[in-house]
Amino acid sequence: MSLKLKNIFKKITQAIVKSVYYIIPFAITGGVLISLAYIIDFAISKNAVFGLGSENPVAVIFKSMGSLVFSLMLPVMSAVIAVELGGKLAFGAGITGGFFAQNGATIFLVFGDTTAVSGYIGAIFAGILGGYITLFSKKLFEKVKGEFKSTAKNVILPVVSITATGLVILAVNPLTKLANTALSAMLMVISETNPVAFGAVLGLLTAADMGGAFSKAAFIFASASIASGEYTAMASVMAAGMTINLSIFLSSLIFRVKFSDKENGLAKANLLFGITGVNEGAIPIAAKSPARIIPACAAGSAISSALSAGFGCTLIAPYGGLLVIPLVGKPLLFLVSVLTGTLVGALLLGLLKKEAKTDFYVTEKVEIEK
Repeated sequence: MSLKLKNIFKKITQAIVKSVYYIIPFAITGGVLISLAYIIDFAISKNAVFGLGSENPVAVIFKSMGSLVFSLMLPVMSAVIAVELGGKLAFGAGITGGFFAQNGATIFLVFGDTTAVSGYIGAIFAGILGGYITLFSKKLFEKVKGEFKSTAKNVILPVVSITATGLVILAVNPLTKLANTALSAMLMVISETNPVAFGAVLGLLTAADMGGAFSKAAFIFASASIASGEYTAMASVMAAGMTINLSIFLSSLIFRVKFSDKENGLAKANLLFGITGVNEGAIPIAAKSPARIIPACAAGSAISSALSAGFGCTLIAPYGGLLVIPLVGKPLLFLVSVLTGTLVGALLLGLLKKEAKTDFYVTEKVEIEK
């Protein structure tokens, strides 16, 4: 790799790491609000186990607030990345691209198509794209002279960068929808032949992007399976989702030196997110070093999910974590599955993650993992 490419890669990595600082409040607040909604409904509403967060009025408010807070997380991440790469004028392009990635907007938006969510991977791509489109546009507009220079910089440039970034994301998002369709077809075939392999694939998909296209494909498939009277897929997806957060929590206890002070605080919060099944709370830690964190979490989730499917565990509720354990078929085996995958994920996280040398969240000089 040439020196120039290495510098570009380093700058992009630093931008991604710095963006994590800005999304932490959204991840924690959104996760806590949704968890509280689940807990309130579980404690007060008799029928809430079938729809946690949708029965008690207070729970509905908390869940709605939490979901809205979560919806701000990825656009903010994308905007920060764009600004780090392309300057302040890239903010509009970054936040627009991140919003489109978050909401699944596509080139078929005119037909109401918002079903191609690309998650935090799409948001990172949108931030990089918005930053460099703005940077390239600024170089072009530097050639403009005289009284039109200010207009070109402050009016035309944002229109060009925002529009260009938005159009690219609108064109890229449909690819995630095609991937979802292909994955659903593959899952259907595997589910009829090998339950353990079926569970492992669901686990890998759930942990791959934590709320993005792949995990949505697994969740949608499992939800559709419930409607058709098949309940093992949802138990597998739930086991995988819980394992992501619990692996991070357990790893922070076993491998304390691998986590900065701020990361340890986030990791502790993942205990609550794991118990209630809110795996988006893991995104700030995963986004810092996805090449190390995601494989570890995915391995643990695959084991949890595969064991759950192999044991024949079932679940008729689409979310809720341990709060819906009364609805789980073979609950003890389900817990064994989750605990086994969590232990594997935590150990792999400890092996793969580099030792934290500085708390990058509280300093402007960003340290990144090599």
